[in-house]
Amino acid sequence: TIDGREEHVPLPAQYYTFVSEDPAVATVDTLLGIVASTGKGSAEIYLEDLRVRSSQERESTTVEVVDPAMVHLTVQASELTPTGQQGYGERVTYVASSDIVYLTVGKMYLLTPTVMDERANHLRVTNESMVGIEHHTLAGEEGGAVVWTARRVYARDVLRTGQAGLTEAEVTSPGSVHLRLVAHWWDHGRRKEIESLRLVQTCWPVQFLLPPGTTQLRLPWIEGRPQTFALRVQGGCMDEASPTPSFTVELPEPGACLAVTATGLVLTIGEGEGTLVSSAHRDLYPGHNSATISAQVTAPHSVAQDQPWSVELSLQQARRLKLTFLTPEGFKYHNCSGLGAGVRWIAVGETELGDQVAEVFAVLATPEEAAEGVCAVAEVMPLRMGNVRVEAEILVGHNRTLHAAWSAVVFSPLCVELAHLANLSDTSCAADLSQLDHLTAAVGQTLHVVIRGGPWVGFNGLLGLKKSHDVVRGFNSKGAEVSGTEIMIEQDMEARTASFTCLGMANYTLAFIVAAGDKTLASTGVRMACDVPARIVL
Repeated sequence: TIDGREEHVPLPAQYYTFVSEDPAVATVDTLLGIVASTGKGSAEIYLEDLRVRSSQERESTTVEVVDPAMVHLTVQASELTPTGQQGYGERVTYVASSDIVYLTVGKMYLLTPTVMDERANHLRVTNESMVGIEHHTLAGEEGGAVVWTARRVYARDVLRTGQAGLTEAEVTSPGSVHLRLVAHWWDHGRRKEIESLRLVQTCWPVQFLLPPGTTQLRLPWIEGRPQTFALRVQGGCMDEASPTPSFTVELPEPGACLAVTATGLVLTIGEGEGTLVSSAHRDLYPGHNSATISAQVTAPHSVAQDQPWSVELSLQQARRLKLTFLTPEGFKYHNCSGLGAGVRWIAVGETELGDQVAEVFAVLATPEEAAEGVCAVAEVMPLRMGNVRVEAEILVGHNRTLHAAWSAVVFSPLCVELAHLANLSDTSCAADLSQLDHLTAAVGQTLHVVIRGGPWVGFNGLLGLKKSHDVVRGFNSKGAEVSGTEIMIEQDMEARTASFTCLGMANYTLAFIVAAGDKTLASTGVRMACDVPARIVL
């Protein structure tokens, strides 16, 4: 027999073993092999023939999965019959056939096998024999609807070609159906067949409903206001036995300034209206450049769409650029006349990894802007932190070209994270520390500060302490003790951390300054007190 229980095997390097327990084929001259065919040659199945050493041993062959495919596996064994009148034995072949095996990324699904054996005189595969497999659909108890292609595929002479029959199936709608697998062969001119019946649950693939060609959901920043988005997930199997679909937001690093205030998703089947499982609205506060959204829908029964699908969500600051073009003589273009073929916008800039920093979209100028001589308007959508240069190429008059450019450093808003304080949670992130009012730390307690956001390129930040008494000991990100009132922050984003320990009772101000060159980009500060814990002495 073949162990045909459902298995979920991660790819690419996993092994699946088929064991033969038929004593009729366990002879010294028996060979056990596995033959497989994808029909299109899209998967490689390594074959290995094992010679049986004694009749008590079990023969097995290991198959290494190297590529996803839909295949039909056939275990074939042969033996030589006792010597006849001609002085030599006749080779008899036994075939143990499994149902269709689906080898997909991340899992392996095997239907209950059909054993085509029935002993030596019942199955003889010769060069003139044909082994075929065909699919039929019956009305399932659950009333599902699946249409399989009415195509029959034969493998001529299994011993010679090393291939097994393969039938392709096309799923036209989700549901529960019974799959009837029929295999037949010819024995002395008589057709013989064997069948197996299997309940199969078919599902739509799980996917996010995004515009064609879209891989990101983009939200503009509005300072001080959370942004809300709704996400729809399509696919999966809706069934009473289905577990509740999960919908998660994963942050690229701990402590990022992102708040999730609701859970749930909208699940739709096919092109229907879908079923509202729970709301999918989430509030995202500005403070980090991206997060990953993933959804997982698990189907009941035997086919499970348990591979998470993910999409990247980027919080972005849309900048509206207004360019007033001047002629070489210094006169403005009024009413935007004389621009010829118009304006072409270009965004130039990339990160160290070669990723595009920003995109530029041309938009229409408002009547008020046009009256002021604004002839072209564009919105710049930063995609990630880095340096970006936006150029406008203007065609004026007869093949005359003017250029305008705008440069900037794209970065997420300044975010200061404080941890391990008495009146704060383990991790608290605030874009403005003044919102935290007065902070209190006990003597001997350490304050950890992490600055997130700010420019990615050319960072030259200062972390300053202005103390009324020298009662605070500071350490930089490398653990070295720091003295004085200003601590230089390294350019490495991951190194913008510092620790401070209260040594005695005092009040001081904790200030954070983020600067690029001589220009201060952001700064914030908060009053802080070092106190001795209250005790009653008797």
